[in-house]
Amino acid sequence: IQYHEEIKDLLLEHHRMFNKWLLWLWQDFNLITYGLGSKRDLLSEFHQHITKIDPSAHILVVNGYFPSLSLRHIFTGIIDDLLGGTKNDDSSTKDETLDQCEKVFKMLALKKEYLYLIIHNIDGLALRSDKIQGTLAKLASNERIRLIASMDHINAPLLWDADKRSKFNFVWYEATTFLPYKEETLNENSLMLTSSGNAAFG
Repeated sequence: IQYHEEIKDLLLEHHRMFNKWLLWLWQDFNLITYGLGSKRDLLSEFHQHITKIDPSAHILVVNGYFPSLSLRHIFTGIIDDLLGGTKNDDSSTKDETLDQCEKVFKMLALKKEYLYLIIHNIDGLALRSDKIQGTLAKLASNERIRLIASMDHINAPLLWDADKRSKFNFVWYEATTFLPYKEETLNENSLMLTSSGNAAFG
């Protein structure tokens, strides 16, 4: 890669912000990263940082650039991860899945645990509908969920009206990396990863 040393120094600057990112999340904000270049590796390294700080943290990684991603995948991933692999019935309705998620949120509140939801490309084509963005905003507003997301389209903020922006409660972090979008365009084998790093969907 051209300008390898300069890019390395830039990434180190982002890494030095990881503790501040956690502080923002612990203060009930969510985090959105933007800027030139892929942010996948950066958020993956932040995932590892969270695990080191809090080994018991529940973390779900959603690959928003995957063209077949749906709300059902996201909800099923949450339930499977938090309930230790309890599979959601494919015949269940969306409302039933939402009910299950509400039960999980109550469980997190009782245990005082958190779910870190990392979404690569929250502005991915499969996630751009008003319905999906509204649901993601609702998830992000839950007091036991911490959302960390990346966006890459310049018009992505137009996806959110005032209500969604309020629920997302984002801190905006300029995370230019100048790295190529290799994984986003080539590695579409898995939709999501659970806390253990295992593929939840593939």
